[in-house]
Amino acid sequence: MKAHGRVGRCGVGISMLATGWAAFMVLALPLSTTETAQGDIVSLHVAGTVTIISSPFPGQFDLDGSVSVGSPYQLTFVIDTDVPDIDPDPARGVFLLVSASGQVGNYMWSRTGSPVNGIEVVNDLGGIVDEYDLGPQDFEIDGEFLVGGVPTRLTNDSFEFIFAGIDLTDRSGNVIDSDALVIPSLGDWSESGFIMHLTLDEAATGINSQITIQGSVDGITTPEPGAATVMGAILAAYTLRRRDRDQSLPRETRSSA
Repeated sequence: MKAHGRVGRCGVGISMLATGWAAFMVLALPLSTTETAQGDIVSLHVAGTVTIISSPFPGQFDLDGSVSVGSPYQLTFVIDTDVPDIDPDPARGVFLLVSASGQVGNYMWSRTGSPVNGIEVVNDLGGIVDEYDLGPQDFEIDGEFLVGGVPTRLTNDSFEFIFAGIDLTDRSGNVIDSDALVIPSLGDWSESGFIMHLTLDEAATGINSQITIQGSVDGITTPEPGAATVMGAILAAYTLRRRDRDQSLPRETRSSA
């Protein structure tokens, strides 16, 4: 997964995840089209299986026992199909997400608030290859890692780089014919893959290490027509809950949140 063109950190508290994850399970239904009417809010759900877990220094920074080769992962991306292309290159479209979340094993993550990168659509790369990259970086992650073998719950300041998303590639160049935003259908692409990077901030942790998780992409689904309204209501509730919480905090606490 290419990390270029990604934007800086703009996370949100992990307390929002429980309701959003319930919505994931309710709304995931088969995909019916590769494109959607402009202005729709679409919840895109990705499911797959972990195939590779690697770390340059095993035993120094590791996942807990809930994630292994064969473990399932799930991702949710909320997309506004009316969002503008922020890249002027006519062969490359870059679009911001409304929000993103995911889970593998005991680890859960989320990212919301503007801007949330992102989607990259590349038409005829090198004259023959189409690409579709989907995934945010610098999300809020929750779960215990093994640091020197000791279960440890790390803050986001402990990470220099965190990213989770999927790559779709078609080497015939026949899947898309422009850099416009589309809702992808997995069956159209000849290659696909999931990748997740977790890189520790050595200055904050004293450890120079990372974990990379790779996996298959087994399904991409969207909710049935009308279900996106439910997701919109959930997102609105998130916003109100966070605003009410922030207003109840002392000003100095609020500014550091």
